[in-house]
Amino acid sequence: MTDLSELRERLEKAEGPCRELDLAICEALNLVEVEQDDIIGPHPVVKLPGKTYCTAAPLTSSLDAAVALVERQNRLWTMESGGAPSCVYIAQVCSGGDYPGWHEGASTTAALALCTALLRAMEADDDRG
Repeated sequence: MTDLSELRERLEKAEGPCRELDLAICEALNLVEVEQDDIIGPHPVVKLPGKTYCTAAPLTSSLDAAVALVERQNRLWTMESGGAPSCVYIAQVCSGGDYPGWHEGASTTAALALCTALLRAMEADDDRG
């Protein structure tokens, strides 16, 4: 698993959806499907320098994909928005273990906010061992 805090920082700096971040999240969570041919899987194909074609869910652009990821990790979550004229989404994801807590992510897109909150919760779990 890659360094979650470094990946979370990249998500926090993202100005919008990013296929490279989608793939990085999937790689960090061991969810990457490598395509040996140019066969397109269930998600858009990503080609990065030095890598084969891989499929990765559009986690930073699709709220449905981000919610599916959070639920696949068996996490509780919440979402709210506000702050006219530019909308800000605030997501919270619950960490697990004996001392659960809520971890927040904020972004101009709901999917990025939810992914950021998930990585914060996973970092908290890792810190507790």
